Amino acid sequence: MQLDPAIAQTFFEDYRHILLMVYGLKGLKGHRTTEERMVAARGCLMEIGLLDEAVEALEDRKGLFVDEDVVSAIRTLEVGKWVYLRDLRHHTILLHPDGYIARGVVGLTRPIRDLTGGPGFSFEAGIMAIPGHFICDGLLAEIVALGPGYQAHYNPVFKELKAIGAFHQVPNPGFLRPPRDPTQADYQAAPVAKAAKAGGAKVGSRPAAGPTSRTPDTLASVVAPAAPAAPRKASAPARAPKAKDDYREVIQLKVTLAGIEPPIWRRLQVPADWTLARLHRLIQAAFGWEDCHLHCFRIHGEAYAPTDQENEPGTCDEKVPLKRVGLRLRTRFRYEYDFGDDWEHLILVEGLLLLEEPATVPACIGGQRACPPEDVGGAGGYQQMLEALGNPRDPRNQEFGLWLGTRTWNAEAFDLDQVNEAIAKATGPGGSRR
Repeated sequence: MQLDPAIAQTFFEDYRHILLMVYGLKGLKGHRTTEERMVAARGCLMEIGLLDEAVEALEDRKGLFVDEDVVSAIRTLEVGKWVYLRDLRHHTILLHPDGYIARGVVGLTRPIRDLTGGPGFSFEAGIMAIPGHFICDGLLAEIVALGPGYQAHYNPVFKELKAIGAFHQVPNPGFLRPPRDPTQADYQAAPVAKAAKAGGAKVGSRPAAGPTSRTPDTLASVVAPAAPAAPRKASAPARAPKAKDDYREVIQLKVTLAGIEPPIWRRLQVPADWTLARLHRLIQAAFGWEDCHLHCFRIHGEAYAPTDQENEPGTCDEKVPLKRVGLRLRTRFRYEYDFGDDWEHLILVEGLLLLEEPATVPACIGGQRACPPEDVGGAGGYQQMLEALGNPRDPRNQEFGLWLGTRTWNAEAFDLDQVNEAIAKATGPGGSRR
């Protein structure tokens, strides 16, 4: 359960050079060992443009040229907490503690078992995608023993994730790797076939995503093949092997309405090829807004809005796909609605998933509390409304009661089935309309 040493050592050296350069560029201090410096720098590596800056600095200052394969893999880096569940023949199962995704990974320069002593630990680590594998960078931090009962808790979670297609053994090339500089041509390009040809062959007019050849033996040809699917029971009906294009690329988002406590939020799964305009309609349906005011997305310092808001060319949300705005795991961005009431929605990218087709997306898979009514006056006005409705002696009680009319208001109400019915109605039959 380790990447081929001949490939891994060269890969790790380039990765080390980048992290140490990042450490210097960010002016980090107070870490005694090289490994501590690398871990600290890894936490900064998600900043937009920092990876390219480090690569350029290595070339200019030290004459070191980092392999493009390594840079491409680092663009897929996910840094987070993981539960080391168990080892299988070809990979180690790492499960996110929140239970929304699991990955089958191999060690980069050392098996994960050698770093911890075996399963039953949680730790912070970086995971990257290369052709055929997810790899763990081996820089483990915050290692905590889980205790003897961890399997009873996490095994059912893993079983459920595997059943819904949220356990990924082999990365889908290109999905976790947005282009460095999206152009208008990228927005108009035809979708790339998911089953990319081996060896970096081109599909259509665009190159198949994934690291290019670094030696006569590419990463894809050197690494071990992915683990075969577990055999089915004899009683199960026979079924043909599943092809790569039987999966759909999905982004999982947690959308939280800012300025209100306890929080109002929705957890959404949305196709990665959807435009921002379609995400707007999904958020409207999931929260229960009426789409009667202007809106705007703010992502990496860029504003995306409808064409009738006189926005700059290339930022029309009807033309920009989600997978072309540089969304990575843990990316945060904002959705603003009703510039009078100023509703701000904080959006966190929780997962980059491959869901088995037919995937039921878009969908809401969780949430809490009712969305405020339109035109209530923003977060402050909504808080005043709740206070008035909760106190019959409040002079505003009758005023808000008349304003609501026949509507009864329960701030804690949330019905997942009703939310998904609203989403299906707003986004087309079965959520499949493009």
